[in-house]
Amino acid sequence: MTRKQKEYAKEKLVIEVFDEVRELCKDELQIAKGFIWGLKARGDKMPKEEQSESESIASL
Repeated sequence: MTRKQKEYAKEKLVIEVFDEVRELCKDELQIAKGFIWGLKARGDKMPKEEQSESESIASL
């Protein structure tokens, strides 16, 4: 492989890893939103700090 080919392969790998991480984070965010909405539906009370944090997550 030439130097340019190696650089291209590295860049392509970085992009693939980034895309995979983004998809995993998206799944985790959906789980967190579902959990927060479930708590709200049940009427559970959260401490103020956790409540503001969860509301900021739910707004994403």
